[in-house]
Amino acid sequence: MILCATFPGTGTVRPSQAAINDLNSANSNRAMSVLFPPDQSAAKSAFEIAVGNYPASSPAPSVVAADQTYAVDEWFAGRDSAGGKTTGINAPTLVADGGLDRLDPVVNDHRLASLLLKKQLKLYPDVGHAFLVQNVTTFVPTVEAFLSAN
Repeated sequence: MILCATFPGTGTVRPSQAAINDLNSANSNRAMSVLFPPDQSAAKSAFEIAVGNYPASSPAPSVVAADQTYAVDEWFAGRDSAGGKTTGINAPTLVADGGLDRLDPVVNDHRLASLLLKKQLKLYPDVGHAFLVQNVTTFVPTVEAFLSAN
């Protein structure tokens, strides 16, 4: 199993409200600032071009957004019963994230890895939540090596 930029579900350090507000901003520069550190303009541009090729979609209905917010809050607080099942995962698991992730503070990556029996934790320094785009040339070989070893 490979878990990227995610939370353990047993109570976590939440992202700052400022980061959440920036991510949800209609201003794409504010939203992208949460995913990419300022010195990662090439990765940010590549991401924007790729996402720009996706078909247009309409926003989720407000009831769906409210339900999702509730579910995320329950997960962050450790009140979702599924979060307690993490310690029962026996599959070899790679936990990966950017060391400057503003949406998933790295303390959560350490907590998640500590709950897993067979884990490998890989943090990429100097990159944010979109580390998959920023470090694709090193992340893909890490995934390939992990999968071939397991």
